[in-house]
Amino acid sequence: MKTLSGVIGATRNETARLLIELDARASETGNDVWAYIKDKPIPGGGEAPIDETQGGEHEVVQGSK
Repeated sequence: MKTLSGVIGATRNETARLLIELDARASETGNDVWAYIKDKPIPGGGEAPIDETQGGEHEVVQGSK
């Protein structure tokens, strides 16, 4: 995530928002690994929970079910 954010010149939250727009999701292990939902669906179905923080930025909430 750090490398990707640096390459595209965006904050971590902005990079996460862009990845979410591309239908990607963060790993459930919390290690900043991302994958397309179609390739790695969330176990048990449903969508990854999103925490909408101030300024319209999005952050994936880890460990929520």
